[in-house]
Amino acid sequence: MFSVLLPYMFLQKFGVSETQYGLFSSVICIGMVVGPGVGLLWDRFSTTENIISRAMSLTSLMMVGLAFYTSAFVPQYYQTPIPLMIGTGVFMFVASVLISIINVCIATHIQKTVPLEILGRVGSVISTLIMHPCQLDKWYLEPCWK
Repeated sequence: MFSVLLPYMFLQKFGVSETQYGLFSSVICIGMVVGPGVGLLWDRFSTTENIISRAMSLTSLMMVGLAFYTSAFVPQYYQTPIPLMIGTGVFMFVASVLISIINVCIATHIQKTVPLEILGRVGSVISTLIMHPCQLDKWYLEPCWK
């Protein structure tokens, strides 16, 4: 989504400049840096499993909101480049914070529950399962945009 769908949507569909899209991309990176700190504060009030389920639910709602905001249901005069960048930037900042919290909590949960003797093997399998879908969008969706 981050490497294929968003650049296409902003650069081709809405006519955002490369500089503006670069600024938008930095907002996502800032959210990924801020996320573990927010997760540390959130961990004081809740369990790891609860944080994972709530953060995943909120991330799903954020993606549905982003899809609705950029769809044909919203009138065209709300979809000018600058308000679109601001609205989507807020959505993606919150989503990137939540995604980084999920990543840290899942890694912590796995390290707490898996026995030390097989932790390396389990970590390798999980890394493989996590990294493979990241390439699927490039393999299958990128030819669709050309």
